[in-house]
Amino acid sequence: GHCKSMKPDWDKLATAFEGHATTLIAEVDCTASGKDLCEMIGVRGYPTMKYGDPSDLQDFKGERDLATLTTFAEALGPQCL
Repeated sequence: GHCKSMKPDWDKLATAFEGHATTLIAEVDCTASGKDLCEMIGVRGYPTMKYGDPSDLQDFKGERDLATLTTFAEALGPQCL
């Protein structure tokens, strides 16, 4: 239920950030070809949202509506280590 209810907002977010210089909005199907990746990055339930440096992804714990996701994504920037 949660994945399907969130999908329209997620698609709008991905469209809004398409081609963005520093922010990638992507999805992985953890039940199919993305299963190994999901296990590697610690996905335990669905939907799981991660952000940050690809080698050190963090769990997103905010609300999952379009306004909150957009505000969060707009605040993201390049990660410096």
